[in-house]
This record gives sequence, C-alpha cells and structure tokens, in this order.
Amino acid sequence: MTKTTHPPRTSSLRRATLAIAMLAAILLVSCASAPPPNTPPPAAPQWSELPVTVLESFCLRFHDEGISRMTTIDVVRTTQPLVTPNALQGLAGIAVYRGKIKSDQIAVAGKAGNAPIPVLLPSGACSWRFVNPSTVNRESDAMTLELSAPFINPFSHGASGLLARMSLGGEGATWYWVPIIARGTQFGVGAPTLLPMRD
Repeated sequence: MTKTTHPPRTSSLRRATLAIAMLAAILLVSCASAPPPNTPPPAAPQWSELPVTVLESFCLRFHDEGISRMTTIDVVRTTQPLVTPNALQGLAGIAVYRGKIKSDQIAVAGKAGNAPIPVLLPSGACSWRFVNPSTVNRESDAMTLELSAPFINPFSHGASGLLARMSLGGEGATWYWVPIIARGTQFGVGAPTLLPMRD
C-alpha cells in the first residue's frame, strides 16, 4: 500500500508571515505620519512689518471692483487700532464657528491686532501713496485704506488674519477681513473678504 505524502507548508507560512509583517509596517507608518490629536492651532504671524503681499491682494480685489489702476489709493503707513467691538461683531457675521467665545480670546485678539507696525508698499499694478494717520479725514475725495496688525480670529478655530477699512474722506467705510494662511512655518495672504458692516 502506497503512503500519500503532503507537500511541506513552509512556503505558505512564510508568505503569510511576510504579509502580516507588511501590514504591521503600513499601520505603523500611518500612525507615525498622522498629526497628534491635540495639535494646537497655528498662531498669527509675528511680523515686524506688514508684507507687500497684503496690499497686492487688495490690488486684485480693487480691480475686480472696477477701481482703475490709475486711481491713487492712500495707505496709512502704520497699522491702526481697528479691532473694536463693532469690527469684531462684523467679523462674527461671516464666521461658521458656533462654539463658546471666551473673553480672554477677544482680549488677545485686540492686543495683537491693535499693535502698530509699519506697512510695506508694493510696486506695480496699483497706485499707492503713504499717508499719516492724522491726514485720513482731511481730503474728502481721497480713498484711504487702513490696516490692522494680524491676530487670531476668535470666531474661527485656528484661523488668523487682519482687518482693513477702506473709506472716502474718512467716511462711508467698507470693511474687509484678510485671511492669513499658515504653510508650515511660513504664512501666505488670502483674498480680502467683505464684512457685513459699514461706518
């Protein structure tokens, strides 16, 4: 009587072991590359001066609104204390965040956003002219842009940006929110968004 022999299972066991090892390695890499669950939101940039990219973003916005490239726009040469209760109420009007806002968050936003820093003027597509804060209301036909310093938006988790006020002779102002986008350790400037408020 002939005895039936079975082929060794060594190769099958090796393949199964290898598959399990590969799966474990993939899981380890996935876990290592995933961000920690409690990653803090990016802070507002600590700029010593407002970069030219801020006014460049406004140049594109003004062209879209039909303002001629030849129109001279006055820019207050230093950031202004625009972060007021009224301005923050307008900022809240475009927010999608529905969490609880703490008073210390408002205080931090006001302190950072109202800090005075120099504004840098770009050259090129728009006609900009520096003015001092004291001259904003003197020329009734002058379009004047005032900017705040960057601060963390208390109504949008992890977001930062700055406020802008565009007026004609210091009156009938239009307000904007300019988002600042974190890219690793660098910051970019987004398109200005119109706020639902005027003064």
